[in-house]
Amino acid sequence: MSLSAAVYKSKKSLEKQFNLSDCEIDADTGEVIASKALNQNFDYEDSIAICVDFGNIAHIKFLSDTIAEKFGDRESILEKLFLYSGGHFGDMIENSYFDKILEELNMLRDSEIIEVRDFSTQVRSLVKAAIKEGNPIVFI
Repeated sequence: MSLSAAVYKSKKSLEKQFNLSDCEIDADTGEVIASKALNQNFDYEDSIAICVDFGNIAHIKFLSDTIAEKFGDRESILEKLFLYSGGHFGDMIENSYFDKILEELNMLRDSEIIEVRDFSTQVRSLVKAAIKEGNPIVFI
């Protein structure tokens, strides 16, 4: 079992490739709910702007403990939204959190621990894609 998160492409981005006239778009996640009329070449992966695998439960625990140590007594938004569990499928992170997330990521940028730097890079990529697509980060 692994914790993964994705950002779905916006309808505007997808319309460059596909006719979405008969499709529904999930209002919360931005995920395309395919219809019979959708181009047969459309795959689920076509609707994803970015997908990141953070690792298994043990790796999530390691990241959580390491980042908690870095922030000390201060509550971390990264722990609260990303690392509180090794499997929180279906949860979403809305754009109202992105500035705070990026602020914390900047504090981790120079971490000596490569796994923390990798996590930081992954989350930053998700946030950038979410901003570009106008959709939340979704745990899948």
